[in-house]
Amino acid sequence: MQVGVRSYAALLLSLMLLAAIAHCSVRKTHPIELTIDSGSIRGEYLTIGANDFAVFKGIPYAAPPVGSLRFQMPELPAKWRGVMNATQYSAMCAQKPRTRETDPAHLYRIHISEDCLYLNVFAPPQFTNDTYPVIVWIHGGGFQSGSSSDYPQEAILNNFVSRKVIFVSLNYRLGPLG
Repeated sequence: MQVGVRSYAALLLSLMLLAAIAHCSVRKTHPIELTIDSGSIRGEYLTIGANDFAVFKGIPYAAPPVGSLRFQMPELPAKWRGVMNATQYSAMCAQKPRTRETDPAHLYRIHISEDCLYLNVFAPPQFTNDTYPVIVWIHGGGFQSGSSSDYPQEAILNNFVSRKVIFVSLNYRLGPLG
């Protein structure tokens, strides 16, 4: 009988600990809209634990390099009407597809397109006249592979943005198209 009570107590304690850990890592989001030179964008405020962050993903910084623009210098993106959704990463630039053997962490993530000149901005939640340091992260891959989404979002938020650093990541053309 004693063993049964101890087992139930251990199980109850484990469940309470698991619930506490899950609560600490819960992400709460709500939308945020900004107007930039090309138009309005909708990102999201993220709350992770006690920290708030402003996150914008997939903002075009150049016109899609397709058709007659394929081997040309990038041009400014066209202005858009309405509000662009900036809550998802853009496609990776054209490259050799990743496989489980070459990239086990991404497990066959192959959302690839020539229309890939987009950037992501991770910032403190307050928009003030204060100045902040900015890190522009250009992914590795020897100009052959990689993506602006390679660096984990939670690491960006916890290591940079929580310390009042704006973090910008971007895609660039790779391989023969670069």
